[in-house]
Amino acid sequence: ILSSVEICAAPVYELEEALADPHNRARHMVEEMEHPSLGKVQQVGIGPKFSDTPGSVRLLPPEEGEHTEAVLAALGHSTADIEGLRKEGVV
Repeated sequence: ILSSVEICAAPVYELEEALADPHNRARHMVEEMEHPSLGKVQQVGIGPKFSDTPGSVRLLPPEEGEHTEAVLAALGHSTADIEGLRKEGVV
């Protein structure tokens, strides 16, 4: 119906359909990367495609707690404070 009146429209996909869509694959909107503990995982690619400054997926999401120490240190907690929080089971 929408196409007959020249309205741009596309289907709304479930996640698995979006990851498998040939157009999304051709645009590199699904990147496969090697995760240290999960093996090969699919990651959403970079949307804007610039010829002079192309983007790329460089990092995967961190492991649970991977940056806890750095974040707490940046908030002013000492190494001893962080160790104390660990011993108490807070982090």
